[in-house]
Amino acid sequence: MHSSDQQGFIYGRANTRKQILDLVSGYVIAQSLFATARINLAEHLQAGARSLEQLAQLTATHPVVLARLLSILVDLGLVKEVETHLFQLEAAGEYLAESNPHSIRHILMMTGDLFYPALGEFTHTLRTGNSGAERYLNITSAEFYSYLKQHPELADTFDKAMEELTELVNTEVVQTYDFSQVGSLVDVGGNMGQLVRAIATQYPGIRCTLFDMPSVIEKAQAFFVSEELKQGCELIGGDFFQSIPVGRDLYILKNVLIDWNTENSIKLLQQCRQAMGSQGRLLIIQRLRAETQSASLRNKLANLTFMTMRSVEGGGVRSLEEYAPLAQAAGLKITHVIPLESESEVSIIELQAE
Repeated sequence: MHSSDQQGFIYGRANTRKQILDLVSGYVIAQSLFATARINLAEHLQAGARSLEQLAQLTATHPVVLARLLSILVDLGLVKEVETHLFQLEAAGEYLAESNPHSIRHILMMTGDLFYPALGEFTHTLRTGNSGAERYLNITSAEFYSYLKQHPELADTFDKAMEELTELVNTEVVQTYDFSQVGSLVDVGGNMGQLVRAIATQYPGIRCTLFDMPSVIEKAQAFFVSEELKQGCELIGGDFFQSIPVGRDLYILKNVLIDWNTENSIKLLQQCRQAMGSQGRLLIIQRLRAETQSASLRNKLANLTFMTMRSVEGGGVRSLEEYAPLAQAAGLKITHVIPLESESEVSIIELQAE
């Protein structure tokens, strides 16, 4: 093996037959990254360089096949071969280690376990408008979370991936939005409470409530062990289609509406409107789909990916123009839109009662 000085693989316009074939070979790169995450290779390199034989033993892999994988990872800039068959992590490879506080390991695993197989059914989605995930998992979109309950290992990967996705934007949300005038808030469907904890740490005077399904809240308790968080945060389990804690200054829906169709999204927004009263505010923190051809390729790929996970009528990445009628139907109006500057292409949409 050898370190490569080739130009990195870049998605873009194809002008030749070879470039088209290069684009198609992206599935090999994707599967290489999925496998790297699953065997937790980066974690075994955290302590320093290891030989091919050591890595094969630690990851329970075949050394010949592992050597081929490492060769690809070297070309991708994730691993460096410091001597023949002796490897160490590059800076970018650190993000694949589970112990890294900014890890994306479970995002890769979830992508490989859920998104990638669903995309394998994209022709079905293209012809019918129905999600590839429904066909691959043999369930309806509405049954997805029930399916996770029946598959605890996949559910664990999904929950940890959501934590990692949340971490990508939490810091910027707290730094960008002015929470200084907020006395109390509820993070509706807030999973393990990552955003609540980030806000409570930065603004210890805010009374924060994490609200999610009882099974999720039970897991989230483990992350609220410090006295500061115990004093400033309340964890409540329930069904957000039935009722939401009332009377708070601010309500947050972060990466929630993407999972629900128009009817259920309006129901959830109505619950928020009823809970917040006439003076409260609601934040929808979500990736927005750009309507123009000038939108980034990353934006378009994300939209297509979510479309394979949900049917055309089942939610997905919406544009700002699509959020306006949902808000209006729930008695809300959009007052501000704050795009975050990170590459996540997430925006904060602020709403108030009409």
